[in-house]
Amino acid sequence: MLDGLFSQSVGPALRWEIVVVDNGSPDDTARVVREAARRAPVELRWVLEAEPGLSAARNRGWREARGEIIAFIDDDCLPDPAWLRSLIDGYDAPDVAGVGGRLLPGIEPADREAIEPAWLAIYTFDCGELARDVRILSGANMSFRRAVLQRLAGFDEQLGRIGRCLLGGDETDVCRAILREPGAQRIRYHPDAVARHKLSAAALSDALLTKRHYCGGVANAILDRKERPGRRIGSLLGRAARIAVWVARAARRRVLRRATGRLREIARWQEFVGYAKERAGGIGLACRDCPMRPARERRLEVLAAQRHPAEGRPR
Repeated sequence: MLDGLFSQSVGPALRWEIVVVDNGSPDDTARVVREAARRAPVELRWVLEAEPGLSAARNRGWREARGEIIAFIDDDCLPDPAWLRSLIDGYDAPDVAGVGGRLLPGIEPADREAIEPAWLAIYTFDCGELARDVRILSGANMSFRRAVLQRLAGFDEQLGRIGRCLLGGDETDVCRAILREPGAQRIRYHPDAVARHKLSAAALSDALLTKRHYCGGVANAILDRKERPGRRIGSLLGRAARIAVWVARAARRRVLRRATGRLREIARWQEFVGYAKERAGGIGLACRDCPMRPARERRLEVLAAQRHPAEGRPR
């Protein structure tokens, strides 16, 4: 990731920096960053965020950064040389609140046949060859104006991955909050801002795929609760339609006795199950059997005490 950032092709007029947020990593991240800083083309800083969680790390990162535009990239992604310049170019109007780009799977040749196609959908965000307005961005390849993040108080730390807990959605929450605000702010997609997510077949198990989809369903239910009633109903109807399509395709596959696509079918069903359980009984029911549930529940209680001292846990 750092080598890709060091290779960015930006003009001399652009002042930028790199902030690496260490969220309790077990390796020697601080030393690696110190050594890399000697060959960095811009200032490279290391900061430690002791509070575990992706959203906490993202919040620490944008608060430590000095720029007016904050770009985010995951540590296992490699940006193309034009990545940063393309993101910045997307802010061509004052009403643009955020800009993101393509996320493509970076697969080693030896792994191309071994990776289940359903994984590629998770690690791909591609809205085509033309720049346009979008409603969401990929968390591994996104940027926002600092003023927007300040106004929204950053990423919701009740969402976002924490260790083995795969409950995500913090970046989607920010995008939805931007579009809910008055003033018709826009979120833009720029096709030339490309990042490639490194994929290894050894790390992508079938069990992990189904868990990712289940946790994605739980996160979607939490996000839908924040929407206005009209959009909430629309989201429920859209999910009902997708379930109907899924059932029809699954039935057709069984009639034709096709073996392909079975894993994706199971994973998508787990997404629906996770969504339904959270809607029925909240995160306590949805995450009841997950080994990460105690840590997640303690985390929610701490956040509730910080944000709602007189109310207890958020509804």
